[in-house]
Amino acid sequence: SVLNAEGKETYLWKIGDEYLVDVDISPDGKKLVAATITTETGHIVQNVVMIDVAKAKEIGRSTVEGAMPLRVKFTDRSSAVVISDDRICGYDTKAGVKWEETFENRLIDNYAIDEEGNSVVVLRGIKNNSVVRTYTKSGRNSGEYTTSTKVNNISLNIVCNISTLCLYKWKYCYRTSILMLTALLKKS
Repeated sequence: SVLNAEGKETYLWKIGDEYLVDVDISPDGKKLVAATITTETGHIVQNVVMIDVAKAKEIGRSTVEGAMPLRVKFTDRSSAVVISDDRICGYDTKAGVKWEETFENRLIDNYAIDEEGNSVVVLRGIKNNSVVRTYTKSGRNSGEYTTSTKVNNISLNIVCNISTLCLYKWKYCYRTSILMLTALLKKS
């Protein structure tokens, strides 16, 4: 159900045989994106469903057999990102795939999506370590770092705040980053 500011139901979506995994509402409140799964074929099938809230109508659907969705997030009013167990994908408002990158049969250990749609994915390495990948909201792999040990937790807010500061105030960012890293290392 979607409720308005007064708490009254404005939209009810009955998904039948689908299992709801995650849902998000566009920043303008006009669209809803849902990540669901079905198992009718004996395999997990990921469904990404776009809904026009005002018309109470499904406007697009995309399916991927064998993928398990973990998180869905609107990146702006016309795009959404979905992190699954084996890939990360960007979708338009009709659930058409705009971009996609698979994780090459690596297991996903952790993930995060910030408010702007930038993502961090932590993949399991082969030597009890981790591979950390960062993606922009447009799907560009903006970096990859292989750690010497396993990464257990991530905080995308720190990464994005530092990145934002870097764009505008490089000197301040550098000083702040060193202070933050020093503080984090002392806590470890």
